Amino acid sequence: HWSCPCNSFTGGNRGRHSEDYPMAILQHRVLRTGTSSQTQVLVQWKHHSKEDATWEDFAAFKQRFPTFQP
Repeated sequence: HWSCPCNSFTGGNRGRHSEDYPMAILQHRVLRTGTSSQTQVLVQWKHHSKEDATWEDFAAFKQRFPTFQP
């Protein structure tokens, strides 16, 4: 894991449709704030280019797509 001191979070579901499905996890990062940390993954979505990939909370991503295998 690597740590990113930035707070550039895209906000998750913005601009996506409910039928979107993850195609690939391109990167991961850990955001640290005080004593807590949050793991995020950069997801490329089906029917979208790599440039349209979004940062998603890893725990929420796993819950929404439990069978996804990168």
